[in-house]
Amino acid sequence: MMGDLVQLDKSGRAMGISRSGLKERGVATIELAICFPFFLIFALMAFEAGNYVNDYLRLTRTVYEGARYGASKPQVKEGTCAWTTSAPCGDPSHQDIVNRTLLLLDRAGFPSSISDVSIIVDPTTGAVPPMLTVTVETLYDSVFGGFFGIQNVPLRVNITGPYLFEPLP
Repeated sequence: MMGDLVQLDKSGRAMGISRSGLKERGVATIELAICFPFFLIFALMAFEAGNYVNDYLRLTRTVYEGARYGASKPQVKEGTCAWTTSAPCGDPSHQDIVNRTLLLLDRAGFPSSISDVSIIVDPTTGAVPPMLTVTVETLYDSVFGGFFGIQNVPLRVNITGPYLFEPLP
């Protein structure tokens, strides 16, 4: 009974006819043609997410080094410095920390489009020793651009650590 459901070719092999009698040749190719674009998009999105996380971790490490430099620098005044490309810090000790952080960012391969660096030395929090905060904000450069709609995603890192000296008033 089973033998009449399978059609044999001249060499005696089955010709690929299913129980329903329909041919199944090329089905795997059609399945690949349907599934491959989804797999490719998933792989590209995973690659993009990995690049974002990599940039975030590099930025975190670089800002940490800038904060470490600032924490070990004596004679930094208390207060806040919000550096932008159009307005440098008024205090030379804060500007020195910003310059060092920007140098480290340049060496780490970040673009020169860093939009914001802020330095805060705040002894009024009641913490002993006083805390120094370095914040950097930039935009993530997407590898695939607008393909996934990932443009101008902000990367913001905020590192706070103890200032090792008594800040100047």
